[in-house]
Amino acid sequence: MDYRARNFDKQGFEVLANAIITAYNEVILTYRVIQKVGKKMDGKVLNARFSNAINDELKSKDMPTSVYMSDPYNMGHKELKIYTSNRDVKIGENWVYFDKDLHGLMIYNCNNFLNGENRIISEKLDQECETEISLCKQQQEKWGDARDNYDKYTEQVNNAIKQLGEAMKGLNGFFRPSQISSYDWENAYK
Repeated sequence: MDYRARNFDKQGFEVLANAIITAYNEVILTYRVIQKVGKKMDGKVLNARFSNAINDELKSKDMPTSVYMSDPYNMGHKELKIYTSNRDVKIGENWVYFDKDLHGLMIYNCNNFLNGENRIISEKLDQECETEISLCKQQQEKWGDARDNYDKYTEQVNNAIKQLGEAMKGLNGFFRPSQISSYDWENAYK
């Protein structure tokens, strides 16, 4: 979040933050659908019928999300991934993709809600979904805070950069980390 805030003016950052908060709302609603379908399929074997039933329910609600179940690298555990079509937003003349910033888009190990016979235990699935929903809500709060306090945080960052720049002026360039050495400290935030 920190480096992205510096790439936008306040209005652009508000647009980005609002789009990400909305995307998290859609992900939370998707987890609610997963819970609902999980209750219906309690005791059933986990297979493609589960993800198909979730996708059917999402389509019936006209949701911009879908799920995909996979067994990455044939590790013996399935993952349930959430995909969203609302993963970008237009800011000014440019489209900004933010899907890599969305956390909580998968249940990493479906074995956590299965019994020894690969059957769904809806109570455990509920717990997995609630954990992911909680993470999504935490991210929403962080983005909301960043949006609502943009001016304060921008001022804090600018002051920190100024102070760091002042401290760096007298140092021999051989002792600066490369990320710091390449920055124009003398002209930063005058």
